[in-house]
Amino acid sequence: MELIYSMRIHCAFRHDFIGQFSTTLREMNDSRQQGITWEVVNPKKQAKKKKKYTNSGTVTLMQCMVEQQPTFLDFIRGGTQINFVVAVDFTASNGAQNNPNSLHYINPYEPNLYVKALSAVGRICEDYDTDKLFPAFGFGARLPPHWQVSHEFALNWNPSDPNCNGVAGVIHSYHECIQRVQLYGPTNFAPVINSCARIASDSVRRNHGTDYFVLLILTDGIISDMAQTKEAIVNRWKFLMETWSVFLPEVARLNVT
Repeated sequence: MELIYSMRIHCAFRHDFIGQFSTTLREMNDSRQQGITWEVVNPKKQAKKKKKYTNSGTVTLMQCMVEQQPTFLDFIRGGTQINFVVAVDFTASNGAQNNPNSLHYINPYEPNLYVKALSAVGRICEDYDTDKLFPAFGFGARLPPHWQVSHEFALNWNPSDPNCNGVAGVIHSYHECIQRVQLYGPTNFAPVINSCARIASDSVRRNHGTDYFVLLILTDGIISDMAQTKEAIVNRWKFLMETWSVFLPEVARLNVT
């Protein structure tokens, strides 16, 4: 808001109008040290009483603070590092990979909705990610060779280093992964949220809080562990609010091109 713009301030007691006065941010800011008093005027009483009317009271400025709200680009210019993290739903509710109606169907002529969503969001985040290394996870699938269900596994099959080289690397790992796993379930978000929060926590300690993480969970919209997911978010609430944004788009309803 510009400092010179005039503001009309209405004063009331409960629902009864007392009066009004006008000022600017500049006037309040210039007078915050010595204080300033405004007469509160009720236009109806002023018109009725005319010269006999002085005011309906006064308002005295006791304190004035002007705080600047930084923008996203302000944080970037100040050294904040954006980190993009992806988690993909590999549960059976998406449909079998060899079914043309499946959200995970690999069409040689057209990317499926998961790939379209990864590309649409990833291209934007990639521009702000300094190292272009994206940790990427899957959940809800049976993994070879023992075919145990995993609710958090690296798309590149390297649990010690789940980073993929840019959006292209994430999509490449996804294509390889979808051909090796068995879609299963249930759709649990909590393990992925907790794992990614640990990654962010370690990064913040190393880089003294200059990192910001964007977690994108791509799913078909069905969640099985709502209570545990809420608990995971609540347990990390203060930390998540400071260093995280979590997006949960429903792939089946996305309109991406």
